[in-house]
Amino acid sequence: LLQVAHPLVAAGVAQHSDYERDPWGRLFRTLEVTTKIVFGESETAEAAARRLDRVHGEVTGTAEDGTPYDARDPGLLLWVWATLVDSSLLVYQRCVRPLSGVELRRYYAEQREFARACGVPDGRCPETLAGFRDYFDEVVASELRVTGPARRVADSVMRPRVPWPLLPAFAPNRLLTIGLLPPAVRAQYGFEWGPAQERLLALASASLRRVVPLLP
Repeated sequence: LLQVAHPLVAAGVAQHSDYERDPWGRLFRTLEVTTKIVFGESETAEAAARRLDRVHGEVTGTAEDGTPYDARDPGLLLWVWATLVDSSLLVYQRCVRPLSGVELRRYYAEQREFARACGVPDGRCPETLAGFRDYFDEVVASELRVTGPARRVADSVMRPRVPWPLLPAFAPNRLLTIGLLPPAVRAQYGFEWGPAQERLLALASASLRRVVPLLP
């Protein structure tokens, strides 16, 4: 939802993605290429990065307001990467455990390598985690605008195509997704949020922190 809150990213997803017809397949392909880049041997990682670049090369067009977009645009690549970094740190620290300053800096340094593999040009990533925070906040404040295509993506995320008996299982995902969005972005999507939901999110996060260490 953070990614498509950028109107040009939303246009690319709406016009070139099959997320509505095959959401689980798209999720699998995204996780597969990400995992290969991050954890694969050099040859595997490089092949996955080249494949991702080829896919991005086909994603060009014009947004609803007439603005052209290109998925290889460094600014768009940087924003998509930034949402992954921010979300990973936010979810991990809320639902698993806090991270030390050393761990945070190490993680960010590793993610800058991931950004390069995803096509972000050298020199575009902020040098430090503090600089990254400033960049992220600036984009949220000045560049994000939730459009019709973004709301359609949000609807598919919040109301996934699963048999109705399984829908209650996705309630925690909805709570976490809405609760961890920056307030300004949450408001643009039109999600309701208040003290009761905040308390429920805190309870769910605390429960996860207790459960996760017990999992295999």
